[in-house]
Amino acid sequence: MGSGKVVPYRAEAIVAFPSDWAGERLLGRELLRGAVQAPRVWRPQGNWQRWYRVVFEQILPVHVLRCSGLVFINFFSDQILDPMIQGLVRRCPFRDRVVLEWVERPAGARRLARAGGVFQGLREEGFSLAIDDVGAGADGLGRWALVQADFVKASGHLLHRARADVGARAVLRSLGHAIRDEGHARYIVEWVERWDDWWLAQECGADAWQGFLSRKRPVSAGGCE
Repeated sequence: MGSGKVVPYRAEAIVAFPSDWAGERLLGRELLRGAVQAPRVWRPQGNWQRWYRVVFEQILPVHVLRCSGLVFINFFSDQILDPMIQGLVRRCPFRDRVVLEWVERPAGARRLARAGGVFQGLREEGFSLAIDDVGAGADGLGRWALVQADFVKASGHLLHRARADVGARAVLRSLGHAIRDEGHARYIVEWVERWDDWWLAQECGADAWQGFLSRKRPVSAGGCE
């Protein structure tokens, strides 16, 4: 792209729950770096600066034009604190379609608080916010407490443990209750790979789901044109 080099990425469907499969509709897609998965190594930061430049200047304009629904874009705390990356986000003309997704990464209490302030400010400028990986580590609920989130995403690790672990299943249900009590955010469960995952996510109160199952059974409504 741009220079002629191919930048591998994928757009994974996020699907809203209906009363039955036939009524499902596309909520949006999450842009992920890499043909198969997002990279585990995210430093040096310059590599990520190049990635976000490609996302906001090349991928996002085409995606918004051709596809319906929201676009979820991941950020670690250190990434959203980077002035160059912040500038790319703030120049984005599609803020009503973009969800900034705050991903878990150890950053320390002060950096988390600073990142939360940036995310909240961007929300006030018109972007939506999602808290990712809740249930995967120590700071998921802490990140949610720092901002007004529009979406809360349960960790796929938690869902997979809940297949056989009643304690993990209770946490998934409790998270759904907390989101409903909060009254604003929508609940998304990740890593839905099998039909029992699909039923479990719905049973635990999720509003939407995301995962490999959408590739096995493509969602027709709201797809790319």
